[in-house]
Amino acid sequence: MMDPQSFDMPSERAALDITRLRTVRLVSPQVARDIVRRRLELANTHEMEAMRLRLLADAEMTLFERASGMAFAQLDEWLALQRLAVRTFAQESQYQTLACELERLEKGLARQWQTIAWMLRQATHHEASAEILRSGRFQQ
Repeated sequence: MMDPQSFDMPSERAALDITRLRTVRLVSPQVARDIVRRRLELANTHEMEAMRLRLLADAEMTLFERASGMAFAQLDEWLALQRLAVRTFAQESQYQTLACELERLEKGLARQWQTIAWMLRQATHHEASAEILRSGRFQQ
């Protein structure tokens, strides 16, 4: 009959391959403090940039709302002129002028909206970067 131990484990243990072990690089306490200090400085820089961008976006949003109000007022006037069955020469001229102005305003509002969205996206990226730098990892 066979020896039951021969199936369990070989009698010689495999040599430990240290090249496959995880290693941790040790740094001096001063270097570690410098790294932490630099990360906090960068986090503060990102937070300040995020705040600056949000303030700019807020100011741009105020301008956007004002321009939108003007566009709606001109649109109401344009619609009133469009509904007329017959327009005088002055009304037709005003109608054409308003049509051009509304097109210009629409393009301007679209640019403003894109700018606002870009600033808010960038602010969010800066806030996420600050959080990563402070915590050392990304939190969802």
